[in-house]
Amino acid sequence: MIRFLVAAALGVATLSCGSSLHEIDGQAGAAGATATPSPAATTGLPVGSPAAGWVRISDDAGGWSMEMPQGWFERAAPQHGREFRSYDPSIPLPGNYSSEGLPPVGDVLVRMQMQANPDKLDAATFFKVPDPREVGVQVREHKQATVAGQPTEFWSLWRSQPAQFQRQEPTLWWYLRSPFFDDRMVVIYAAPGESPLRSEVERIVASLQFYRPSPVSLLPTVSRQEAIDRVVSRPAGKPSTATRVEAKLVQYKDWERRQGSRSYTTDPDTLVWVVAYVAPDITTRRGDPCAWAISVSAARSLAPGDGVGVFQCGPGTWPAWFDQLVDLDK
Repeated sequence: MIRFLVAAALGVATLSCGSSLHEIDGQAGAAGATATPSPAATTGLPVGSPAAGWVRISDDAGGWSMEMPQGWFERAAPQHGREFRSYDPSIPLPGNYSSEGLPPVGDVLVRMQMQANPDKLDAATFFKVPDPREVGVQVREHKQATVAGQPTEFWSLWRSQPAQFQRQEPTLWWYLRSPFFDDRMVVIYAAPGESPLRSEVERIVASLQFYRPSPVSLLPTVSRQEAIDRVVSRPAGKPSTATRVEAKLVQYKDWERRQGSRSYTTDPDTLVWVVAYVAPDITTRRGDPCAWAISVSAARSLAPGDGVGVFQCGPGTWPAWFDQLVDLDK
């Protein structure tokens, strides 16, 4: 199966929060918007001015910028990502858009995401080729290319869509790595692949440029005690039943490494509090008893598209792996 991308269900505007709109022909790109300096002004890397009728969107935390046609709609996506759409996203779409819903006929969606790549795989290995025996999936095209100066794997796939779409469309995928992240994979998805706007899609992809990302802040805005209180607090007059509580400040990727898992929504660099506690009244969602529990929550305000909310519990006296996490707040 292809590693699916998950779109962020956030508020939408022509220019979403967290984006930088660069000048077009010397003028601010949108009414009421303030043009910001090009990343080249602080990094020395070329970004260039967009052509007339196009705007350049940047993500300083991700260290990238891309152009889109003026008048298109853009919003944040998880993991330093963006979505570019030729259509008004307020129009209801059929089916489950959170997977791979198709835009209205004649329109196109482009989604860029910097997915976690903890094993530091190359682009060809990161992409898992569909099993030819899988019903409804075909590889239409596969080739090597160069995007933003980086080796890129391009795929065109055809997959049977849910019946409610009432049409079959190929999808386009580009896989490459940023020179500034060795544990990320830049994944660009476009649908439908046979859109009349295919040339605009390819121009958007070709406009990708990387620059040095802004440093990751490891200073929490949520205190250790606040994180603990979120987990073990009880209504007034009912004290907590927890007999042992500890909290550690870590980056989400360190938590994932201990779990042997990978999120498609939470950015790996997200600062989180991992709270472990022992109490006699912990149960699973099915009501099975547990001896201890783990809660993971954000330690700073989250970037658009990111989300953290993890709970797990288990038997025994204490999660031994918790002791191996390095507390960044000490």
